[in-house]
Amino acid sequence: MLRMMKNLVVVAGLLWVLALCSCRSPFGPGVAGSAVSADAGIESKARVFDLNNSSGFTKVGIMSAYDPETRSFWWRPTPFIASPSDLERFFTGCKFQMVGRRVVNFCVRGNEVVINTTSNYADSIEHGLDDAQARLKRDPGLVMGYTEPRDRAFDLKVKAGVDMNTPDGVRPTMVRSVRKVGDLWEVDVTCGCGDAIITLNRDLDFIGFKRQ
Repeated sequence: MLRMMKNLVVVAGLLWVLALCSCRSPFGPGVAGSAVSADAGIESKARVFDLNNSSGFTKVGIMSAYDPETRSFWWRPTPFIASPSDLERFFTGCKFQMVGRRVVNFCVRGNEVVINTTSNYADSIEHGLDDAQARLKRDPGLVMGYTEPRDRAFDLKVKAGVDMNTPDGVRPTMVRSVRKVGDLWEVDVTCGCGDAIITLNRDLDFIGFKRQ
């Protein structure tokens, strides 16, 4: 079951990479890093570098987020990224949120909901990026296969029987907010197909879906 969940996370990441080639920011062109949605106090930054692998050099992007208070450092690699602004733009529909003392990223792409967490800590966001880049250089296979044990991924069509996919030209799904309600979490999403609330339990597993 755990292997299946990890495979689902990796597949979702690969689909996002393919979508990135045609993805447009819902905020329009020229979105800066400050447009990346994050809980108060969380810093975010993207970095692009050349990675030398068996096929030669390839551009690799690292999206990162950092909470200075807890020193929790979140990162994910993405191949074939031309510039940091491209990667930042891709994450404008996601939300960085503190869950306990860890930075967590909540994303909804069509019917696919991916919740990625971290077990990493760093003295600063720059130090965290340096360590992540060095790790990818030591092990290039992580570019397409990096996951964390607490990552979650599920399909809304399978879980709730709903279709959140949007056709070309329609505003894509965005996470507007993530809030804790008692022992549960509510993920408020919006798109051209309508607004909804996705409910998760304390372990960030799916519980319910409600249209607004």
